[in-house]
Amino acid sequence: MNAKQTILTKCAPWQIDVAAAAIAVLATLLAYFALLEPLQTQRAEYARQDRQYTAQQKEAVRLTALRFVLGKQLEELQANLAAQKVQLRPLTQVNRRVAEVTAMVNRCGLKTANVTLGQVTAGPRWNTIPIRLVGSGDYRNCMSFLHELAGPKSDFAVAGFEITGNPQKTDEPAKFSFDLYWYAALETAAAN
Repeated sequence: MNAKQTILTKCAPWQIDVAAAAIAVLATLLAYFALLEPLQTQRAEYARQDRQYTAQQKEAVRLTALRFVLGKQLEELQANLAAQKVQLRPLTQVNRRVAEVTAMVNRCGLKTANVTLGQVTAGPRWNTIPIRLVGSGDYRNCMSFLHELAGPKSDFAVAGFEITGNPQKTDEPAKFSFDLYWYAALETAAAN
């Protein structure tokens, strides 16, 4: 007899069945870890990548729509900016502009006590003339004046302002001083 037959003949049939079952379980585990587990890992990774791809597609669609909306807004803003371009007046009209600002002060219910013009500063694209307005009026009228002065096509900038009053004497108007800059066209630009 050979060695295999000797081992098998010495074992009881139930022992052979247990050994066969253990081999079958071991073969099943080996097949699972060698074949099925990597396949499930790949499927899980594929599902994760698919979800990520879907989310990225949705984000791309959202960003494309946002880009379109922002592009339209940019076009509108550029058109508005072109339409609201400030036309600077020449320096020769400084007296007229001061008279217009003084009239605006009066329209807003303020009283002007003093108007002082500063030195003209020539810049690369415009001239700048400082103007100081001093007078009296109430706070609301001062704010109304500043609001009207700073319109979208204004050639003025407010450099600073001060409003002072005495809370003990409510019947007296507040004192104000506005430091403004008037932007005038350069002489070469005014001649064109």
